[in-house]
Amino acid sequence: MSVHYKFKSALDYDTVTFDGLHISVGDLKTAISQQKRIGKTSDFDLQITNAQTKEVYVDDNTLIPKNTSLLVARVPLSQQPKKQWENSNNQSAVVKDVSVNKGLADLSRMEGSEQDKINAMICQSTFDYDPSNYQKLRGQNQRGVVPANYVCFKCQKRGHWIKDCPIANSSDPVEIRRSSGIPRSFMVPVDGPKAPGAMMTPSGTFAVPAVDHEAYLASENAGGADTPTNAPAAPEPTIPDELICSLCRDLLTDAVMIPCCGNSFCDE
Repeated sequence: MSVHYKFKSALDYDTVTFDGLHISVGDLKTAISQQKRIGKTSDFDLQITNAQTKEVYVDDNTLIPKNTSLLVARVPLSQQPKKQWENSNNQSAVVKDVSVNKGLADLSRMEGSEQDKINAMICQSTFDYDPSNYQKLRGQNQRGVVPANYVCFKCQKRGHWIKDCPIANSSDPVEIRRSSGIPRSFMVPVDGPKAPGAMMTPSGTFAVPAVDHEAYLASENAGGADTPTNAPAAPEPTIPDELICSLCRDLLTDAVMIPCCGNSFCDE
């Protein structure tokens, strides 16, 4: 069985087939939406009108008999759905309440709706990552008491601002590199940043890659060995006669051969 419909702007009728003698208005709207690929009708509704009697079907449960001709039009929803941001006031109140209690509110004793409790649970689970827990201390803001969670970017130690770092303000500043990507098992601990090839580890200590450490030790041992001061100089290499020009008495450059005698000379 089927019914025929068309939008007011269309010229030809389309057909919706179904089982039985009747189809409900709600099922017809769903079938039209799927057939025309309208998608989710979240911000408008479909108005179904009988083409012969001009009756407008208001109730979605109304049954439409087979072989009926219908007119379809898009109309605004009589009651707009509640937007997500309309509940922001309640959520902000819940967030404020949770922040006052530092995320430790007892949800079992909390007064409010089930949705408020769900919002409070979400706020508690992500309270440690709330932007209010982060501080950006740069430039002129670095003054007063150093916060307990502040870590100097230069030396990776607490207790002082980066502008007061003893390594950066020393008379002999040292460029500090980081051991990013090098496993700890491949590092050899050293005393401080002035050691050759010293790199700062994530824990704030200094270490040198094992391969570089062996090379530094070998160079130190080689540098400490006694080198003879009166060692004979290496002999200068001798140039064969066939590679010397007979005119300039130097090494042949762009050599050419004279056809008459077969001797070679520089081209110049």
